[in-house]
Amino acid sequence: MQINMRDPESIAAWYEVFPARHGPQLAALRALRPAFALAIDAAGQLLRARRLTAAVGQPGARRGSGKLSNAAAAEPPSFPP
Repeated sequence: MQINMRDPESIAAWYEVFPARHGPQLAALRALRPAFALAIDAAGQLLRARRLTAAVGQPGARRGSGKLSNAAAAEPPSFPP
């Protein structure tokens, strides 16, 4: 798999392959290579939005309740906010 570190969609797809490994790598890369920080942050936002969107579509999620499952609202492991 090739990753484009300036494309949030590419970063998010790479992260989803192996979150436990790629999360810490992205956090380190963000600190070491500030040129990629904006794209990495955007990828984190994209992943959180996907999780929340998926949670809203889950059975048992009540519309307007404001409550999501812990798994849906959880941050990616060691991923920048």
